Amino acid sequence: MNSGDAPGAAGTVALVPLFDSVRATAAHLTALALAPPAGPVSVLAAPGEPGVLAALAPLLGDLAVGKVGSDLKALRVALARQGIGLAGPSFDLALASYCLNPSRGEHGIDGLAEELLGEPRVEGGDPAAAACRAARAAHALRPVLEERLRLHGMERLFR
Repeated sequence: MNSGDAPGAAGTVALVPLFDSVRATAAHLTALALAPPAGPVSVLAAPGEPGVLAALAPLLGDLAVGKVGSDLKALRVALARQGIGLAGPSFDLALASYCLNPSRGEHGIDGLAEELLGEPRVEGGDPAAAACRAARAAHALRPVLEERLRLHGMERLFR
């Protein structure tokens, strides 16, 4: 991967975490997919190993690198418990979806990609591969949701 393809090199990185629990306050990160707007998706399969998250800390804490993902607060909490900050501009797809339709049953990337991008769901399979698909879809979903927020006058509520 050259530096132009590195996550964050283009100004935004999609982050899709996998957790061992649905409770944000107790969840531990079991894997993390990172994707620049174009190029390959990287997966950290063992973020709990010593030094792995510390190596990502400069990217995760970079104020100049935007972050896009779903339920970024849960990731922020899990990282903070490891002493790693998640900083910089962020676009939370789940929060945007909730602002647009709070009665929607699901606000995750898979459901949004199916509804808004026409991408079929892939049931079962490798969770890391699913996280890679979700990281790629996150970049495609952001402009769609931004436009819908703008059309409905919801940008201020979202921010």
